[in-house]
Amino acid sequence: MFALVVAVLLTGCGRATTHLPASSPSAASVNGTVLASPGCPVERDNSPCPAIHVRDADVVAARNGAVLARTRSAADGSFELALAGGTYTLTATTTSHYPQSASQTVLVPAAGTITVTISLDSGIR
Repeated sequence: MFALVVAVLLTGCGRATTHLPASSPSAASVNGTVLASPGCPVERDNSPCPAIHVRDADVVAARNGAVLARTRSAADGSFELALAGGTYTLTATTTSHYPQSASQTVLVPAAGTITVTISLDSGIR
């Protein structure tokens, strides 16, 4: 029964699968942040230029080209996806002033949490 519920959650409607119970032995999550850098045109040793937290980025988890989960980043750039263990391509896309997209491959454990940062090019030069 649990496997059926997980299968439905992973294939349904392209929405984030954050409904898996955290106490489930097969539940895993990806916590992350979407950042854009550089944050200013010139970075100096005595005045570092922090990356910009990207709000409302569309964050997608896909495997073999199929989207299995989707969410949007919060005001601080953070996001969370509940996924079954396995290898996924995470892609963050924004349509802000400089439309950007960046992807990275992650290995999600069968249980537990991994933390990732998806870095976009801010376009600042």
